[in-house]
Amino acid sequence: MEQKITPKFIEKLNENEIFVFTSNELGKHFDDSGKIAVKYFGAILFMPEGLQGKSYAIPIMDKKMKPLSTVKIKKYVNTFIEFAKSHPNITFYLTNIASGIDKVSNQAIKDILKDCIGIENIAVPIELI
Repeated sequence: MEQKITPKFIEKLNENEIFVFTSNELGKHFDDSGKIAVKYFGAILFMPEGLQGKSYAIPIMDKKMKPLSTVKIKKYVNTFIEFAKSHPNITFYLTNIASGIDKVSNQAIKDILKDCIGIENIAVPIELI
């Protein structure tokens, strides 16, 4: 199986596709991927995690807009992975969540997201490969 890659720009999704974006524990979707999720894909403000319209939120920041620990981000990513696995007929386009976190290394984010690689219905950013 060849790894699916998330396109650089997503403005439209098919019926069986979901945009996976970064959030914070308040559900204020203010970063680039969050704004796209709200504008185009039905993300709900003040809903910090999970399926929202044609989008899925993964928190990476706490309620004070500080980066979450890698342990906590990993917990949210694992919840997402289980959700994706339970919906095998949907393709999930994971965005580059590393770009949304200051003070957390890109390598730490790659390590957190490595479990997404190889899951048939999760497309990952090329930066993860």
